[in-house]
Amino acid sequence: MILGLETGSRSGVLLSLQWDWIDLKRGVMVRRAPGEAESKKRTPPVRLGKSLVRLLQLWKRQDKGIKFICHYEGAQIKKLRRSWAAACRAAKIKGATAHAGDDVDAGRRRSLGGCGPPGDVS
Repeated sequence: MILGLETGSRSGVLLSLQWDWIDLKRGVMVRRAPGEAESKKRTPPVRLGKSLVRLLQLWKRQDKGIKFICHYEGAQIKKLRRSWAAACRAAKIKGATAHAGDDVDAGRRRSLGGCGPPGDVS
């Protein structure tokens, strides 16, 4: 959830996100696999804030070689339906849906704009 709110990324991107898509030194995350064609849903690279980079560095150390960032015991999470409901119950949040972030995503993407291809981000 943190990564989605901080980057404005869609759930499909987050669930397929792999550690080699993130450059922690430069603080940049690409939102599609290397060589994958751009789709109708734009997925430009996104700059990561310093606090998010620190959090991701911690997660990466804890993951010890796990490929996917969003995982359950090392296995890729493919759908949010049960995960979202469990997270909402644990946080005592009622009435929230996994789709509620779509408006936030679109607004965040509009306000941030694209930061170009990874090689262009300084």
